[in-house]
Amino acid sequence: MANEELVTLTIQPYERAIILKKKLEEEGIVVVVDEVNQQQPLISSGVRLRIKEADLPKAMMLVEMNIIKGKRHSDRVVLIPVDFTERSEKACLLGFRCAHRLQASVVILHSYINTSFQASFPLSGRLHKNISEKYKEEELQAMSEMEQFSKRLKDFIPADLLEGVKYECRVEEGVPEEAILELAKILEPILIVMLTRGWMRKREDQIGSVTAEVMDSLRFPLLAIPEGLDLDDVPHNMVFCATLERSDLIPLDLIMSQFECHNVVLAHVESGNEPLVEQRMQALYEYCCHQYPSSKFLQKIYNIDDFFESFERNLQSQKIGLVVIPNKKRNIFARLFNPSIAHRFLFQTDIPLLVIPR
Repeated sequence: MANEELVTLTIQPYERAIILKKKLEEEGIVVVVDEVNQQQPLISSGVRLRIKEADLPKAMMLVEMNIIKGKRHSDRVVLIPVDFTERSEKACLLGFRCAHRLQASVVILHSYINTSFQASFPLSGRLHKNISEKYKEEELQAMSEMEQFSKRLKDFIPADLLEGVKYECRVEEGVPEEAILELAKILEPILIVMLTRGWMRKREDQIGSVTAEVMDSLRFPLLAIPEGLDLDDVPHNMVFCATLERSDLIPLDLIMSQFECHNVVLAHVESGNEPLVEQRMQALYEYCCHQYPSSKFLQKIYNIDDFFESFERNLQSQKIGLVVIPNKKRNIFARLFNPSIAHRFLFQTDIPLLVIPR
């Protein structure tokens, strides 16, 4: 250990640092504790936890996914919203594959909208009874459709996946995007899998896209797959849109461990007032080459003024099969008048998109 290069994972108060150290060591990560103030350690504001550089992605992921806060391995969930169409079948197949690789369970969600008339003023007993009956019928109908869909899972999901991944089906009242967001707050999924319409159909329904609404409000990773994609095609070429911060390492390691990415483009959009962009990009490039020697990495820095046009050209020329992009939570006015890169990408391309909230 003494001959290996150590990097700082975090600086914490002493009590918190000792808890973190114990939890990380339970996951097989060797941790060294150093005082921040070497001259006057007794009045130090905290201690530094240092680990091997090779363990950095795993350690950061453990912290990010709250495993060290007591979240059990069995609590990891992949959430799959469905509407019982053919897209839902493809979403479930992909979601089960991801859950198997990530050693997680699956929750299949269907939401229904209550069309019964709900008024704030008093209703006659007969009218109230009719509304209640209508409401119950819609709930029972949604539950019946989910039961039938659950029975059909064996028709499009291989038996080994269906038997090897625990799953449950849930029916919730509400518009789809709200139901997804509310359940995500409860489950804290490690991934949400949604199939989107093709490029031309998405352009016709830009404001009302459920995937876009969820993507712009979510605090959890979302994988958006175009409906026409062949799910047997493994994406070997990937673009990773980097922020050039340490937080890049978590989603990057997750993707590199779950996909056979032979060629990875590290892309960054320069805003014009960022410090040391080229140096930070070079540091990330060298880290990736060292950490993932079986993959080939390229660097690409885009100017914000002509980013999307250049980006699209490179996607086609390099045969990119997956784009990983960070996305900030945005309100409706920002989405309408100044759409994010992830939002524009969703509506203007037919390439799988993994959105990482930040």
